[in-house]
Amino acid sequence: MAVEQTPDPLERATRALRDEPDAGWIEVSQAVMSRVRTLVMPASVVITFDEVGSSERGDRGSIVRVSGRVLTPRLREAVDTPTRAADSVDIEVADDRCTAIHLGLVCVYGADLQQEGRDARAAAASVVHELLGRDPAFDPERDITVEIVDVVEGDPHTQ
Repeated sequence: MAVEQTPDPLERATRALRDEPDAGWIEVSQAVMSRVRTLVMPASVVITFDEVGSSERGDRGSIVRVSGRVLTPRLREAVDTPTRAADSVDIEVADDRCTAIHLGLVCVYGADLQQEGRDARAAAASVVHELLGRDPAFDPERDITVEIVDVVEGDPHTQ
C-alpha cells in the first residue's frame, strides 16, 4: 500500500488507516460468533407423564424426559399473539418435575389484560399437557403465574 507523503505524520497515519481494509475485523467477528454459538446453556430436564398420571412407561419402568430447551420455546410460541408477547418464560423444576411456570407478558395498550393473562395461562397449560402429559401434582391455575410486565402502543413483539 502506497502512502502519499505529506509533511504531517498524523495525516499520513490517518490516510493509511482509512485505506486499510476491514477484513481483519470481519474475520475476528466471525471467529468470536462461531465460538459463542458453541456455548451450551444449562437446561433442566422434566419428567413426562402418561394419560393416567404415571411417569413410568412400559414393562421396564422407563421414564421419558423433556429438555427445558424444548419446553421454553414452545411455551413462548404458544403465548405470543398479535396483542401480547412473552417477555420472559421461567420454568421451575424440582426432582425432575415441573413445579411452576412464570410468564412475563408485554401487552398492547387497550387490550383486556385479565383476559390476556387467562388466555396466556390456558395456552401454556395446553403446551404443558401436550409435552409433559398429566402430572397429577401440577395444577395450571396454581402453578402457572402470569405477570403483565409492560403495556405498549403498537406491536408488543418489537418493544
